[in-house]
Amino acid sequence: MSVWGVAALGIGSMVGAGIFTLLGEAALMTGRDVYLSFAVGGAIALLSGYSYARLAACFPGPGGIMEYFDRAFPWHVLAGRLSILFLISLMIALTMIAKTFGAYAGRLALGDAMTPLHVDLFASAVVIVVVLVNMVGSFMVSHIEEFLVGFKLIILAGLMLTGLWALDPAAMASEPEVPPGTLFASVGLTFFAYAGYGIMANASGFVADPARTIPRAIFIAIGVVATLYIGLAIIVLGHVPADHLHHYKHTAVAQAAREKVFAEKVATGS
Repeated sequence: MSVWGVAALGIGSMVGAGIFTLLGEAALMTGRDVYLSFAVGGAIALLSGYSYARLAACFPGPGGIMEYFDRAFPWHVLAGRLSILFLISLMIALTMIAKTFGAYAGRLALGDAMTPLHVDLFASAVVIVVVLVNMVGSFMVSHIEEFLVGFKLIILAGLMLTGLWALDPAAMASEPEVPPGTLFASVGLTFFAYAGYGIMANASGFVADPARTIPRAIFIAIGVVATLYIGLAIIVLGHVPADHLHHYKHTAVAQAAREKVFAEKVATGS
């Protein structure tokens, strides 16, 4: 795998439920400073990513963090328990991703008629589809991942750039200002949006020069994702009124796109 191939794997793992679901929650918690919360979360992710990069360079292999646990603790029972906790955290993250997909798919298909049952049905369906795709084989999965990452980045980058072009600074200024304690507390939410960069360490056994490839891929991936998150946070603040954000906090990105389209229709009189 190349640097860009590994970086695409990391970007695809990070740009998921965190930004689509937690952006609204974080914006309600931090007000006009939500983009700072994502910036701090990105800085922490870079520091943690550096640790992953060094470990992957020294111990290349497909085991990732579970192999590092095994090497760090001579008492293998402790390493095993930490690995189980890590796997449980992945299950929780996958559940959140599925629920997020269900919320967005339900709103797209049913609009305001969507119910929690519809969300669960869409979430269950996407889990079944992902299982079937993984059964096909890793080669197919990697190609599908690259396609989805590219498609997702094009859509979100387009939303970010067009949203910044039509941004209303007064809308951002009207958001409440929060104390530093609340801002730093919100990093617990925004950092979750970066979860997934560690998967790039698992690819260290499949690259020719992991000591060079993995660190570059990790820094590129986290840098791209941090830029995207900060831009989207500004877009949501600048286009979604506070009362709408309360109602659509679980689909804040979709609401930002909808508000922008509505504003353009009003401006053109169509």
